[in-house]
Order: sequence, then structure tokens, then C-alpha cells
Amino acid sequence: MEGQHKEKNTKIKKSKKPLVVSNRKPFNVFEKKKSAKPLVRDPRFSDFSGSFNANFFRNAYKFLYDSREQEKKIIEKKLKSKNITQEEKDELKKKYNDYKSTDILLKKKEEERKLKAELVKQEKQNIITKNKKPYYYSDRKIKKIVQEKLSSRTFEVTNEEKKKLAWNANMDITQKKEEYNFEYDNNNNNNNNNKHNKKKEEIKKEFKYLVPGERVKFSVIYDEKSNSSKAINVDYID
Repeated sequence: MEGQHKEKNTKIKKSKKPLVVSNRKPFNVFEKKKSAKPLVRDPRFSDFSGSFNANFFRNAYKFLYDSREQEKKIIEKKLKSKNITQEEKDELKKKYNDYKSTDILLKKKEEERKLKAELVKQEKQNIITKNKKPYYYSDRKIKKIVQEKLSSRTFEVTNEEKKKLAWNANMDITQKKEEYNFEYDNNNNNNNNNKHNKKKEEIKKEFKYLVPGERVKFSVIYDEKSNSSKAINVDYID
């Protein structure tokens, strides 16, 4: 009984045996073999699609960037209108701030791309001229350099205005593109009148559109009678 049981276990199944074909049947050389299902190629992850060219992409889809600028101008005109409710005004402000924040992000990405291309070019030049081992900057390092560059931007005032106002040029606020009154921090020892000193948070409340990361240039006029100052010719700097 045990021997019969072993024979049953060692017996090969018919499905696992090799296919037996009669030698009388002629072999067709041109017969197509059964192929697997064709693989679907995703152009986003395929090498056949080529490498990404940022300049070509921006030029090809320039109309999208132009339409964004037109939409921003339309929102600005609507905000100046007096025939809108407070809810509509808040909604328009929200959309406008979204556009501005997206513009800052796109500008930051563009600066990162330019910096990366510049660093690669510089390293290639060092290999040729100085026979130096190339240093490959990581994306994290490039982002850090750009962030430090953006955060170091300050307001620009003339030397005469600095003498009169003792203006703190490192104040990080974003001005609206129009004339407005503001108070300054008077650190001049000759004038002890500190009635007009204000904190950054108090100054920020006077502006409607606060978008961090922008650079502003303006001129300052000092009024001795009222002991106050006024910013004129406010303009954004690219």
C-alpha cells in the first residue's frame, strides 16, 4: 500500500508534461506567436517624450500668463468700484491675494531655475580652467540660497531721507501702490519727540494688500509742522 501511495505522488500530471506534436504536421515558419498585451506608454514618465524645457514651455503657454495679468487688472478695477457689497469685496480681495501669492511662487521657481543653470555653467567652467572637481548643488541647497536672497531685500531710500528720518530700512512690510501716510521710528538724538513711533503690526494694518516677499521703492517727504512724514512715488521693484 505504501509503495502504491508513493507512485501516485511521483506521477507527473498531464498539464505539466511537455506538448507532444505529430511530426507529420508541417511546421509553418510564418505563423505569428501569441504576444502579450501591448504596454500603454505614459508620456509624463517616458524617455521618448524628451526632457523638460522651461523656456520652451513658458513661450508655448505665454497666453495663459497674459490672461492671468488681465484677470488681475479686472479684479483691481472691480475693487475700486463703489457699487459692490462687502461680501463681494472680500471675495475679490481673496482672489487677488491668491493671484499675488501664485505670482510670487512662480517668480521664486524662475529664480531657482536661473540660479541652478548659472551654478552648473560655473562648475563646468571650473572643470575646464581650474581642473576642479565638480560640486553638484542639491535642489534643497538652491532653494535655501534663493530664500536668503529674497529675505535680504529691503526698502530703498535716499541718503538725505535717512539723515532726516533715521528710517529703519530693514522693516519687512509690503506697501500698497499709492500715496499714504505712515509713521517712522525716530532714533535721532537731536529730536526727542517719539509721538509717532509705531510697531510693524500697526503699520501693516494701514495696507489693504499684504503680500510678503515684494520689494518697494518710495520717496519720503518730512513735514516739520506736523512732525510726520509722507511716502510718495511708491512703486514695485522687479
